[in-house]
Amino acid sequence: MLTVHCELDKVSQRYCIPNGADDTTNDRVLRLDAEAHPLYYINDDDIGTTWISSVFANTAGLDHGVSITIDLQNGQYQVFYIILQFFSPHPEAIRIERKKRDDLNWEDWQYFAKNCSIFGMDNNGSLEKPDSVNCLQLPSFTPYSRGNLTFSVLTPEPNHRPGYNDFYNTPSLQEFVKATQVRIHLHGQYHTTESWCNRCLPLYNDKPFRPGDQVHAYNCKPCRCYGHAVSCHYDLAMDPFPQEHYRGSGGVCDNCQHNTAGRNCELCKDFHYRQAGADLSAIDVCKPCDCYATGTKNKSLLCDNIGGQCNCKRHVSGRQCNQCQEGFYNLQQSNPDGCSPCNCNTSGTVNGDITCHQNSGQCKCKANVIGLRCDSCNFGFKALRYSNEDGCEPCWCNSHGSVNQFCNPLSGQCNCKERVKGLRCDTCIDDFYGLDVTGCKACECNVAGSFSGTVCNEKTGQCACKPNVGGRQCDECLDGYHKVQENRSFVCLPCNCDKAGTLNGTLLCDKSTGQCPCKAGVTGLQCNQCVLHTYNLSVSNLLGCQPCDCDALGTLAGTVCDHVSGQCVCLPQRQGRRCDECKPAPFQQPPPTGEVLNSSVISLSWSSPDSPNSNRLTYQLYRDEAEIYTTEDYYPYSIIIRYELYMRKKVKPAGNFLPPEIRVFQSSGWLSPQPVMESPNENALAPPQTSTTVTDLEPFTEYEFYVLAVNMAGSISSDWISGQTGEAAPVFMPSPSVFPLSPYSLNVSWEKPEDNLARGEVMGYSISLMTEQRFLPPFAQVLHIAEAHELSYIATGLKPYRTYNFTVTLCNQIGCVTSEPGMGQTLAADETQNVFNESLSFKQTIYSASYLYECDFIPYQAAMQETAFQSVLITMETNMA
Repeated sequence: MLTVHCELDKVSQRYCIPNGADDTTNDRVLRLDAEAHPLYYINDDDIGTTWISSVFANTAGLDHGVSITIDLQNGQYQVFYIILQFFSPHPEAIRIERKKRDDLNWEDWQYFAKNCSIFGMDNNGSLEKPDSVNCLQLPSFTPYSRGNLTFSVLTPEPNHRPGYNDFYNTPSLQEFVKATQVRIHLHGQYHTTESWCNRCLPLYNDKPFRPGDQVHAYNCKPCRCYGHAVSCHYDLAMDPFPQEHYRGSGGVCDNCQHNTAGRNCELCKDFHYRQAGADLSAIDVCKPCDCYATGTKNKSLLCDNIGGQCNCKRHVSGRQCNQCQEGFYNLQQSNPDGCSPCNCNTSGTVNGDITCHQNSGQCKCKANVIGLRCDSCNFGFKALRYSNEDGCEPCWCNSHGSVNQFCNPLSGQCNCKERVKGLRCDTCIDDFYGLDVTGCKACECNVAGSFSGTVCNEKTGQCACKPNVGGRQCDECLDGYHKVQENRSFVCLPCNCDKAGTLNGTLLCDKSTGQCPCKAGVTGLQCNQCVLHTYNLSVSNLLGCQPCDCDALGTLAGTVCDHVSGQCVCLPQRQGRRCDECKPAPFQQPPPTGEVLNSSVISLSWSSPDSPNSNRLTYQLYRDEAEIYTTEDYYPYSIIIRYELYMRKKVKPAGNFLPPEIRVFQSSGWLSPQPVMESPNENALAPPQTSTTVTDLEPFTEYEFYVLAVNMAGSISSDWISGQTGEAAPVFMPSPSVFPLSPYSLNVSWEKPEDNLARGEVMGYSISLMTEQRFLPPFAQVLHIAEAHELSYIATGLKPYRTYNFTVTLCNQIGCVTSEPGMGQTLAADETQNVFNESLSFKQTIYSASYLYECDFIPYQAAMQETAFQSVLITMETNMA
């Protein structure tokens, strides 16, 4: 929109008539006349056309100037620069505004002026922030016609804007370039008055009036009174450059209003102040100090001109000095420091706060703390500590042992009842125990059964008993022991009952006599002897021992059998346990065989007898009934004395490495391969063990074993046998190999680990894509579940020339293990098609932007006369926000 337009003829709108002329005037021209300057010329991309505003009939119109409002269609844009080209000379001042959204107010964007004091601003003022606004001084010499003026947001001259070279990392600057509407106001007032324009307006006397010439207009310069005065006057003494028009300043504001003072009404009167950074032109820029005399030094009511801070006493704060500083309270006029210290105990205040109530001085105590200064524990609490959120901990006095629930707040000692001790009154004193509602009971330990100088347990009352002594009072023997009196004392000795000879295998005896309960055929204090003429004390025998049953004819009279073996005492030439057999001699000894070696030597050899009576034989060789040779030998099938077990890992079918074998077990004993002839006691020693358990083996591993049997003549081993241990959780999975197949796919492959690492039958694999997160652990996304025989997977749908990380998880029946990540990068993509697409998109964007630049101006019904301001072209570089 524009504020001045061609006024249309009411009868024929093809014509324009002068502004202010009667509708029936014949003074008209065609709207499309060759001399016409219609509105759309302002932005028709033709530098040879111009739009011309109407002629100003008076200085009021000139002072009002021209406003051009540009509505950017289709929403918000990023505007980086605006170029104005004037067909006529430059105006005195230009103000550019913008709307960031259509529903928001206009915001100042940039000022231009031959002298920025017209706007109350400094020439080429500095930019403190990316979105600051300043006034740029127009050049002293400009073209009379077709002079350009550029407003550029990001250029560094003459004062660089903060962030101009880092636009995309400066959010406030990104907001500063956004606009939906732009308004440009052109000012052309010289600020003179009187009929001959020979006097400056009341507020334009910063320099004395000076007539213009062919080169300079010498406009009247405004005084900087910030709207708090209606006139000003020129003071030669104030002007550092009185002989120059464009340098220096001598204006003094008259009768400053609104409680302001100073040459430019920039200060506040006494007892008034302004906020730092406040708008100096605001009517209420100066506010009353309102100092609180009780809190100020010497009851002063004056405050700082900027900020309004009153002159507070030492411990008083607040702009008006109306409150105590943190850690102080009770503001009093008689106190030279204003307030008294709170002296809060930070161990007892919430979050270590040092502040208190401004009037009472009460500090902010923790839950279990009391006192004006929060320096005491509440009743029933103790141990004030800074680290305790509640300040103090409960006394925890024992309800049975304490008089009440209160304790010393420093030591925590509760008030104990008689015979009770301890910080919490929860322990009986020495020689007493069992604290309950009735109090503590006496221990009454037996002197003979307990250790001297000891006390009983304060809870159970158990006395400290001597070895083998039991009972709470140590007055009886433990089970399995019996009492033996010694003078006025006693000792407890073990029963030592023989389980084989006692009833039901009991090991307990009479605690007074020590007698064990014996079976019918057993005797002795410990039931460890068979009665006469019995033997073989056995647990399985209900009577304990079995009869010897000695043969009366073969047994020596008046003797008894051995109570262990049952061997009777035999007569000569008798044998056997019962002495009921005659002693046999060796028989069926094969005769020797001879081989003539020479005329004087014969080699003799013989075999063992068919029925030897011992495993150790003595051979005697006779010639003509005379002994000529004696030797000893072992029976071929003699006693087995040792077994040894050997182990190794199973040899792999294709392996050429033989695992070492190690001995894992051996057992010694005495085992006769011959049948037992008479009794089990013929084998005096126990046979070697024939079984064992081998531990500390590796899971899911095959091992081989063999047994070595040893006798007095040599040894022999068995064949190897094999067995496999059970499964366990896997311990290691190697990282996968990743290699590219295309810009959008990767091949992930892996190998099955060794059996000692898999430690079981592989059930399957899971392949995961690892994604790094900024503040959290890496995120794993499962892509595929593979069966045990699968060893590769192709990941698709990926992005070109990007690195990805994969892991493989192996599972058996017991557990799972995940590999370290394997890394791979997709191939680079052919960018030809992408570039072509981007070019099409770029062209479409340019076409759209070009379309959006077509501004639609709605003209007012006004006539166009001669030129006052002539504007040809407005160019903007924008991005769609």
